[in-house]
Amino acid sequence: MLGIGLILPVMPRLIGEIAQTSLDRSAEIGGLLTFAYAGMQFLCAPFIGGLS
Repeated sequence: MLGIGLILPVMPRLIGEIAQTSLDRSAEIGGLLTFAYAGMQFLCAPFIGGLS
């Protein structure tokens, strides 16, 4: 959780530099990536918990 808290504030700028997009578009892409990460964690957590 600490790593996510450190990267989230700078993620739009990083995406903007890599994708050569505006800050608005890179913030939207960052939001979609964060949503995808949270969704996969929600769906896969029971399976990973069952392995341990």
